[in-house]
Amino acid sequence: MMKKTITAVCAVMLALASVSCQKKSAPERYLAIQDEMIEIMGKIKDPASADKYAGKLFKLRKEAAELHKSMSDEEKHQTLTMNDQEFFKQLMYRKEPLKQALWNANFYGSNELKQALSDDTLNDAFTAPPLH
Repeated sequence: MMKKTITAVCAVMLALASVSCQKKSAPERYLAIQDEMIEIMGKIKDPASADKYAGKLFKLRKEAAELHKSMSDEEKHQTLTMNDQEFFKQLMYRKEPLKQALWNANFYGSNELKQALSDDTLNDAFTAPPLH
């Protein structure tokens, strides 16, 4: 009885894992990265959380930039087409106020967060030392 139960549970878990592991297209991954960045920026409320999430934000921005560089022209066009979709509009509607709030709070005094969100730092991502 126990063996059958474990086997059934394993079969269900395997089926769920295979569905969740399906490869997303590059534009879908790019939008997922943007969504994750928004979630993280929403968690920054003080100097400690600013320092805590700065490295993760930098890594996500770098990953998005590398992904964009690696996309074919067709995938880039698909991303631009997605820009007209409601999902992308909602992402930007959520992202811009968060970025502005961090700017207004002077990044909670976190130089690491300021660097992580700086376009200059991202442009030097391949030569700059990694943030935590």
